Amino acid sequence: MAPQNNIIVINSKEDFYQYFEEIIEIKVKNAVAEIFNNIPTNTEFINIKEAEELLHVQRTTIYNYVKNNYFSAYKVGGKKMFKKAEILSYMNKQKIENIIN
Repeated sequence: MAPQNNIIVINSKEDFYQYFEEIIEIKVKNAVAEIFNNIPTNTEFINIKEAEELLHVQRTTIYNYVKNNYFSAYKVGGKKMFKKAEILSYMNKQKIENIIN
């Protein structure tokens, strides 16, 4: 397998697998780097409305995510709150899964 004028020539099934393994490896490395760059260093809580805006979903979907253990809800001052870092981590995990799949 050798690039020729921006055209990749695949001569065998093994070349095909190797080429796509290289692409997947690059994509995963980029996704992991993005995750580490987006991890907040402090514990920031957000309310349900902010979670809705961050995830672009409705309130019921967020509660379903909590029920399915995608991230947790916390009682802070009598209100249900969410750790922004947990939601961002969930979102980044979804990005990686979308890249791989």
